[in-house]
Amino acid sequence: MRRSARVTAKSAQAAEVGQEEEGGGGIQGSSLYREDSDNEDEQENQHQPTPSSSKQRGKKRKSASSQTKNQPPIKRPRGTRGLLNKILEMPLDVLVEIFGRLDPLDLLHLTWTTKDFRALLLTKNSNSHAIWKESFLNIPGIPECPEDLSEPKYAHLAFVNVCHKCNRKKSSVTIYWQARCRLCKTCAPGEFNIRGMDLPHLYYGLPPSYVNKSGRRYSLTYHDATVESWLKQFGKYPRRDDLVAMQRIKTHAQSCERWMATYKQQAMQEQASAIDARRVIVVEHLKKLGWEDEISKLTADDSRPEQLDAVTKACQKDLTARILSNLEPVLVQHMKMIKAKRLYAERLECLQKRLPVFYEVYQTYVDSLPTNSVYPGIADVFLHHDIKELVDLPADVDITSTNFDVLLPSPPNIFQDVLNRLEEEVLTLIPASYNPEGAINGEVLQLAAVTFTCKKLCTWTTHLRYPQVLVHRCARKGPSTISDQKPHELADDVVRDLQILEKVLPTSPVRWNTSCALEFDEEGFKILSDAMKMCGRDPSTTTHAELDMCMPVFECNTCHDEYSGRLVMPLDYLPVHKMRVHKDGEMTFCPLEERDAVVANARLHEDLQRQRASKTYRQMVCMHCKTTGNSVDLAKHAKHEHGISTVTEKDLAHQIDYTGILGEGITSYRMWPPREMHSSESSVTKK
Repeated sequence: MRRSARVTAKSAQAAEVGQEEEGGGGIQGSSLYREDSDNEDEQENQHQPTPSSSKQRGKKRKSASSQTKNQPPIKRPRGTRGLLNKILEMPLDVLVEIFGRLDPLDLLHLTWTTKDFRALLLTKNSNSHAIWKESFLNIPGIPECPEDLSEPKYAHLAFVNVCHKCNRKKSSVTIYWQARCRLCKTCAPGEFNIRGMDLPHLYYGLPPSYVNKSGRRYSLTYHDATVESWLKQFGKYPRRDDLVAMQRIKTHAQSCERWMATYKQQAMQEQASAIDARRVIVVEHLKKLGWEDEISKLTADDSRPEQLDAVTKACQKDLTARILSNLEPVLVQHMKMIKAKRLYAERLECLQKRLPVFYEVYQTYVDSLPTNSVYPGIADVFLHHDIKELVDLPADVDITSTNFDVLLPSPPNIFQDVLNRLEEEVLTLIPASYNPEGAINGEVLQLAAVTFTCKKLCTWTTHLRYPQVLVHRCARKGPSTISDQKPHELADDVVRDLQILEKVLPTSPVRWNTSCALEFDEEGFKILSDAMKMCGRDPSTTTHAELDMCMPVFECNTCHDEYSGRLVMPLDYLPVHKMRVHKDGEMTFCPLEERDAVVANARLHEDLQRQRASKTYRQMVCMHCKTTGNSVDLAKHAKHEHGISTVTEKDLAHQIDYTGILGEGITSYRMWPPREMHSSESSVTKK
């Protein structure tokens, strides 16, 4: 591919610029200046095209019609490209006045733009020298340009953050003023070596030394390029004037180091001031978004939006409308968090006075309920609209037990409303395909085949009836934090109140089944339905009460053993047995004949009474005072404490919230003698 002469010349010029700007050590450093011409007017005319050359270029032209047809569309220049060149047409004294107001780094940037600017600023003459000198006066406190460097070279060393070895711009570049170079932490160790042994005595302490990361200077580790240059120029025995010049460079380097430290500190202060001014702009923008009132309520302990890391990063440069727009999601999210925190603190201060009063009223009513009564948890009652309306009164209104006296006649209604709502939640656990046709919601929960299981896999919880599911312990245990309890179903203010409820009250208030521990037992429904059909009962109409009256007993044919006997169990225990013994296999069962069922029921009842009388058993409760224990101790308790001579099932009962099959520990037992299985016997296989 052909390249135009102009492009080739421009590339060569760029390479020349890079070579001239490279740093070198030693007293006789290379200069970025060009030698001055004998005649400045003649030099300026060299850049202007002659009429003959212009005419020569237009010698051969195409016709107007051909030019119109074949000429490509004219590309319009973007913006004001090229207009800056006209500034060079101004008088030199005006240019000196203009460019003298720029910083040295700005002048260097101009030399990298066009040949004309480079010729003006890098040509060694009085005008260029005056421009650079005025430019350095704009940098307060900077030491004067040393004799061994030109002003452009000095500006390049002081302000261009590029490693002179690898030519890369890095944040770890260190200026070695005495060596007249910048080096990054990767290149610097290779440029310095220990020269304490072979260096002449007169040079000791004069060549540039190495500085490590911590700022420690190694006096015997010298800059190789500078040492070699001095030895080649002055030999082993430099003259007095040479030693004075070396010391002058060292003194100047020390002055530059002190100035650079001050310069960086001032630059950091100016940058910090600029960032603070931009932070104010961010706050004003946030106020326009409607957060002025919330910003005015910020305290000293709150995290201010303008101090966010994203805002600090954005404020490193001038803020534009696009940058502010990009910051809006972060700022709004932060303000929402601050607002939620403030509302939580205000709500906590208010409820810390009211919740103990509410808890006292709630606990008083619960204690007045009969033993084994089903009642909702305090969190569910707290969310009732009547209670919320009273608790949500303005913070300046004092709430005492007197205020709750108005609700004393109505807590039964409040509790019943909450139980009705919980019943609806229980119904949502039952798939629509398992609802019998024509059955009313309340009737569905009373069906014997409708049971629930606990996913927490607590002991004996494969078969839970209604309303036992409402007081099941796992149903009243939630996640570790209230905010994890179905957050998508709760409003923000409700989540906040539940968090405060958990923080203030002595118990752990949890809404019913927040951990989703309970679920409908589909496999149990199928097993119980098949078992009831084998007994001649309709699963779509048979209730728990009807099934408990007949107490049917079944035998597991799969577990039959001629050495140990027939495994028999109550109908309700069939789903439990399937899960515990035949979870991954088949199970066949059949109902016992009436004669065998009477014997089995008596044996199961005997085992139950023996279990209740165990010394370690604590699941029985006194129906008169709610004391818990085993049946033997509670019978003695009823006689001595309540004067009951004959203790019946009305006096002692099993705790309704006990985690057990039907509230009991009924399982199964081996009935003797074993019998031979016949193919004609009615049986059902479950997979």
